Amino acid sequence: MGVGPGDAGRVGSGGEEGKPVQAKEPGQQGAYRALQRWADRIVSLIVASDYPAIDVVIEIRKLKEFAQAHFKGRERLFEMVYESRFRRLWQQFRSHRDGELAQW
Repeated sequence: MGVGPGDAGRVGSGGEEGKPVQAKEPGQQGAYRALQRWADRIVSLIVASDYPAIDVVIEIRKLKEFAQAHFKGRERLFEMVYESRFRRLWQQFRSHRDGELAQW
C-alpha cells in the first residue's frame, strides 16, 4: 500500500522532551513520517475545508489500513491517538454544520 495523498509534514512529537518518536526499525522511519503527514492532511480537511464527510471517512479508513499494514500490533494506539483526534476536531469544527461523522 502506498503513502496517502498530501505527503508533507514531519514526524509528530511524543518522545522524550518533545523529540520526534523514533522508529524501532530503520525502514519504519519513513512509514512514521508518512503516517503523520497523512494524519495532518486529514486534520486540515476537517478544520479548513468543506470536504464532504463521507470523503473524510474514506481518508481515515485508508490511513487506518496504512497504519495496520505498517505497525502491526499497534492498532489500539492508532485508535487512541488519531481516531479520538479526528472525532474531537470534527465535533469542534464541523458537527454543527455537517452532523456527526460516520463510523469508519
